[in-house]
Amino acid sequence: MGLEFDLDGNIIYRGEKVGNFRQEDGRSVVRINLEYATDGEEPLGPIVWLAHGLAQLPENQPSDASLVFESEQEDLEAPISGPALLVEKQIKIKGHNWVFHKADTDFWPSALHGHEYSYNLKIDALTGDIYNATSRKLVGKIKGQRLAELHLKLRESKDFSDRVAQLIDGNINQ
Repeated sequence: MGLEFDLDGNIIYRGEKVGNFRQEDGRSVVRINLEYATDGEEPLGPIVWLAHGLAQLPENQPSDASLVFESEQEDLEAPISGPALLVEKQIKIKGHNWVFHKADTDFWPSALHGHEYSYNLKIDALTGDIYNATSRKLVGKIKGQRLAELHLKLRESKDFSDRVAQLIDGNINQ
């Protein structure tokens, strides 16, 4: 059962009011208070999709960088030693080396994404969309066989097989 709307601006889910919508000062305002329960599943999937939707709103778009500063290792007073990141999986596709981290703390552009540090890119492993990591602008896309190849390589990884099953395989059946 999906969301329903009434003439008073109420949003109804499963027979209960879960929010409202209205026009105010030339803006559309939506307020949602929604509680749901799952049968033993983690809530990460639905939360990630909600966060992804909210990230698409214009007010959540980052502004363009007004200053970009690049430095080299030699510029540091004390060289950085030791691994800076825990990399669980590196996947090469079309000349790009995508790095996936199991314990990645950011969920942009999705809960399953990779970094291409040489070109400052991020790839959404769910959709194949490729973004500039600084501006967050869509700059490319892999699809078809290339996206299937990415999914397969992540599926074969012990660190990512569960997330692939939840976030990718789960979406195919919906």
